[in-house]
Amino acid sequence: MARSDGVVIFRLRKGVSTRCTFWPRDSTAAASSSANAFGAIALGVPEEGLSAGLATGTSWGYPTQNQASQRALTECRAYKSNPQAAQQCKIVDTFHDQCYAIAMDPDPGTPGLGLAIANAIGAAEERAMADCKKTAGDRAKFCKMSESNCDAR
Repeated sequence: MARSDGVVIFRLRKGVSTRCTFWPRDSTAAASSSANAFGAIALGVPEEGLSAGLATGTSWGYPTQNQASQRALTECRAYKSNPQAAQQCKIVDTFHDQCYAIAMDPDPGTPGLGLAIANAIGAAEERAMADCKKTAGDRAKFCKMSESNCDAR
């Protein structure tokens, strides 16, 4: 897994990769008076690539970015369904006073994955689903919302 300028590249299998674009954060974010408004997304992809599955960890509503990142990593590394992926967990994005969404093809070994951060949960879900369908190829119709949530505002 490599990240550059809002794009995470996942290896699907040897010699084949896909990219997942993090949609730009909405630039119209309003200042929040909430004390607990930090979140993070962690992903782990095994050496064999996304076709071997993945591990996820998320957090939201934490008082500091460091606490949010640590929680997401802890959750990702405890992912029991795929221990090889859990060993590779890394923070792929953080957010403050915003919403996130993760969409994926639920069948093991399939490439569909979309992640998004936005000011509104509907926008995050729409963007994550669009990215999942882009990366899923002929399995686009199988993309489903895996999870979404917002920081306390």
